[in-house]
Amino acid sequence: MLEPRMSDRRHPAYAVAIGTLSLIKEFQKAQDMRTDMDRMTFEILLFVKSQQAARPMALARELGVNPSSITRRIQTLIKDGLLDAASDQSDGRSSLLRITERGDSALQSFLDRSVTVIRELLEDWADDDQARFAELLSRYANSMAARRLSRESMTANTTKEDLDV
Repeated sequence: MLEPRMSDRRHPAYAVAIGTLSLIKEFQKAQDMRTDMDRMTFEILLFVKSQQAARPMALARELGVNPSSITRRIQTLIKDGLLDAASDQSDGRSSLLRITERGDSALQSFLDRSVTVIRELLEDWADDDQARFAELLSRYANSMAARRLSRESMTANTTKEDLDV
């Protein structure tokens, strides 16, 4: 049996691809309109919180950014009281980042506002539709992450085209 061509507009994958691109575009526009926290600060705080303590190099690798640019951002977040840095006892050349109470509060406020907006967007959806959408969206995101991680671990020579969606 032949696989349907991905460019076939009747295939559900085509609608998912277009929907994904549209969602990314709308998400970026919504993020640009927010004044409470920019996307990079959010991602930094979320990662550091999820790790409980993180080295700057691990953070740069996770976010796919240059270590020098993440260092400048970290310094600003420390100055703003959102992160703390302490010497890493296992490696004196590095530091460990931890989220502060103020950073945790800012992150939680950001997430609370995000949930409020999403609830508003879904308020005219049936409860079952909301639950199913949440399930499928999480499954889709997990599939994308698993594919990326699999491709990354296969070889250091993986081309960008192999990872593109």
